[in-house]
Amino acid sequence: MKPITLYLVDDYLLTRISQRLYFTTDNSFEILAELSNPQDCLKHMKKKEADVILIDIELLNQIDANAIKRLKKDYPQTKVIIGTSNLRDERLLTFLTYGIDGFILKNYNTDIKKTIQMAVNNKFYIDLKLLQKAFLNMPMPETIYLENFLENKKFINSLTSREIQVLKYLIEGYTNTQIAAKMAVSINTIKAHVGNILEKLNVQDRVQAVVKALRTGLF
Repeated sequence: MKPITLYLVDDYLLTRISQRLYFTTDNSFEILAELSNPQDCLKHMKKKEADVILIDIELLNQIDANAIKRLKKDYPQTKVIIGTSNLRDERLLTFLTYGIDGFILKNYNTDIKKTIQMAVNNKFYIDLKLLQKAFLNMPMPETIYLENFLENKKFINSLTSREIQVLKYLIEGYTNTQIAAKMAVSINTIKAHVGNILEKLNVQDRVQAVVKALRTGLF
């Protein structure tokens, strides 16, 4: 099987060395280059496209964030995954709108290889704790609600009151068992609610449901 090709983008040399060691012991991955900034990544992509770009969020100031926009526009098949060590980083909401393919916590407790494989298979990944901390209590500009009014209305009309309550618990990071206890129903009932939510929101898993709900300002 062809290995997944990677560009590792981080301004800390020790981090890049650590990442190299992490990936080079696995034949499923091939590191094309280790880079210190997004602009160099753009230059390398013109020479050879990678399957995945793994980049540190701290490199994405306003100028370099535009580089990520260009990457997603010019190379739509390439997956961009952002790494962060800050659970409360409010910039994640902005990067979601760029079409980023995943977010990981840079503590390596996250299965980064699995996250990359999910991105290659067009599945979005973000830790639910990261979503909760970064987005749940962040004030939303009114423009988000105005721009997504019709989509919000469609979601609200399609979900029952019980499904909306379950979705709120999903956003807060509760498991099916915990939700069942809170709502005083069986776990099979919760599983049925979750299945209905995924179908109505046209997503594949609970993480994608949370992302879609937050992205559109549903809550």
